[in-house]
Amino acid sequence: MRRPRHVLRSRSSLAALFVLFAPTAACAQGTDTTITVQPTARIQIQNFAGSVTVRAWDRNAVRVIASNTRREDVVIRGRDAALSITTVSRTGVPAPLAYEISVPAKAALDISGTYTDITIEGVQASVTASTVQGDVRLRGGDGVVSLKSVQGSVTVQNAMGRIEVNGVNKGLSLRNVSGDIAAETVNGSIVLDGVESSDVEAVTVNGRVTYEGTIRDRGRYRFGSHNGSIVISIPERANATIAAVSYQGAFSSRFALPAGVAVASGRHRANFAFGDGSARVEAESFQGDIILARPGDAVARPKE
Repeated sequence: MRRPRHVLRSRSSLAALFVLFAPTAACAQGTDTTITVQPTARIQIQNFAGSVTVRAWDRNAVRVIASNTRREDVVIRGRDAALSITTVSRTGVPAPLAYEISVPAKAALDISGTYTDITIEGVQASVTASTVQGDVRLRGGDGVVSLKSVQGSVTVQNAMGRIEVNGVNKGLSLRNVSGDIAAETVNGSIVLDGVESSDVEAVTVNGRVTYEGTIRDRGRYRFGSHNGSIVISIPERANATIAAVSYQGAFSSRFALPAGVAVASGRHRANFAFGDGSARVEAESFQGDIILARPGDAVARPKE
């Protein structure tokens, strides 16, 4: 018995709809998984392109949420003391992925990417993060902090320990940080604001250097720029020897210098002491000015 034509047409239409929508459904996947770890576990994350956002939480576990499709696998290895999270593509170069990862506050982080923005918030342990084309932002960190971007900016807030920040074609910003600090870039300015340290080095080629922070007794502070100015805040009652040189710029001070120190307008060098001079403050620029300022007068802060 032959079936009515309208029935055949209905079944053909359903088959066509299945073929049309099946590939889309197959591509939708994503990852959302939680793994138990030790509170001081070391977490390694690699993402070729996209973004990695890591936030601390109050659980001894790592939650990984990723936007991967069936063409990319999120490979998670290890547990307890060490965990690695990696993007692996089945078709060549991985597509951009957005990671949202929650970790214990005391977990140490090692994050790397190529075309990747990296954001870390609330971690109270050592942090290493590097990318080629992307920004790196850290709020927190305690211990060894090492951050690097080639084509992006690097921003650090509320970190303590040994802090090393490197850039190439963008600026560096460190605010409310404490510990030994080394900051270096090529084409960008360096802002150091709210610093508590006895050992600071900040050097750039094409950019301005500004420093707002402590000058501790017997501390060592070195600031350098080839084509930019250097502005350093000097706290009241600081004990520091100032050694400043600008080959094509000028040295100046926004406040009165110690008795007996006279710096003529346009002078390129200055060497004198505040108090007993136990700290050493060195500033060198080829084409920029070197300026001493009072606390609160060195760094321009954004309006709230």
